[in-house]
Parts: sequence; C-alpha cells; structure tokens
Amino acid sequence: MAGTRAGGSGGLRERWTSQGRDVMLMSPQGLKEGLKRRCMEHVKKNRKRILKNLRQHTSDVTSEVMDVSESICLEDLRLRGELTHDDYLDVLTSLESALHEEMRLEELELAEELLEAEEAWIADFEALDLHQGCYGSEFILCPLSMAPRLRWHGSKMPCQMPL
Repeated sequence: MAGTRAGGSGGLRERWTSQGRDVMLMSPQGLKEGLKRRCMEHVKKNRKRILKNLRQHTSDVTSEVMDVSESICLEDLRLRGELTHDDYLDVLTSLESALHEEMRLEELELAEELLEAEEAWIADFEALDLHQGCYGSEFILCPLSMAPRLRWHGSKMPCQMPL
C-alpha cells in the first residue's frame, strides 16, 4: 500500500519515541503541561534579559516575555492543531502572571533592603547626639565616608576615618 511503512504499526507514537520526544505529551493535558514547563524554564533561564526588556520597553508584553523561537514553537503547535487557541492563551496568561509575581516579590525584597538600610542610617544619625540644637554637637557627617568623624580642629575639619 502506498504511503505506509513496512512494519510500522505504531505510526506517530513510534516516530516521536525515535526522535526522543516524551510520548506522554501526546495527550492535550500532557502537551499543555510540557509546554508550560518548557516555557517556565525558558523564563527562569532568561529572567534578567526579559526583565531588562520589560523595564526598558513597555509596548507589547507578550512579545517581550517570549523570545522569537518560543513564540514560533507555540504558533506552530497552534497551527498544526496540537494546541488550541484557548490553551495557547492559558499558557501565555500563566506565564505572564508568574513573571508578574516574580517581579512583585523582587520589588518587595528590594523595598525591605532599602528600609533596613534607611533604618540603620537613622539609627546611626540618632547616635550622633544632635538633639542639643543646631551647633550643640561637634559631630559632622563626612560626605565621603558618611561616618561621624569630622570635628573642628582650629579652622580645619579633617576626616578621622582611614581611607
């Protein structure tokens, strides 16, 4: 019979196995999970570049989150009928929400670090004993080392901090 292979009873499953593909991905749910896993790995691997692109350009989030090869792969799957448009949108929205969550957590960590640094600076500033008025204390912060090491010595004010 024309178009058949000799001894090939399995067809697509055998071809996928011989190509090293996971046969579990043939089900729509397995395909969707595998695609989501690969996309998440891609986002994690290229996270810094993606975030840099998102911070520089805010025009089209979808095209900036996924690079060209991943979007072509998704588009090919969708056009071949292996991935429905709804599944495609589900994958994109889940990736976008995961990226937004990661960015939110990163911003929270940065805010906590800045708050801790500010609290430490305020504690150092309060330790200078500046509550005696405008000229009540002889301590002045050094603009280079930010240490309370400047004191009047005649007409000079040298920093006591070793460089």
